[in-house]
Amino acid sequence: MFEEVSYHPEILKGFEVLHYHVEHNLPIEKELVFKLVPELFIHEINKLGAKDRERFKPKRISYERADGEKLEVDEMATIAENKLDDAELMFDKAMQMEMYLLE
Repeated sequence: MFEEVSYHPEILKGFEVLHYHVEHNLPIEKELVFKLVPELFIHEINKLGAKDRERFKPKRISYERADGEKLEVDEMATIAENKLDDAELMFDKAMQMEMYLLE
């Protein structure tokens, strides 16, 4: 691809699978496209339940010092992520109610 950009091996594998399916006119799983380019499908992903949306959330990289101590930034992010669980559940409930009303 580009010299200055390196892709994760799982992403490269996903691109290979996508390319093969397109080249051979095979059906493509929607989840594969969601995983490769989630920015294009934010609305579709938001329609999913909280557990399904979790699969498309990018993993947070945490850093530790050489002595094994976690950085304060990572500890604060962990606390914030735990608080987001309740917000996620409320958002999920609101989305389900909205989808019910739309249908």
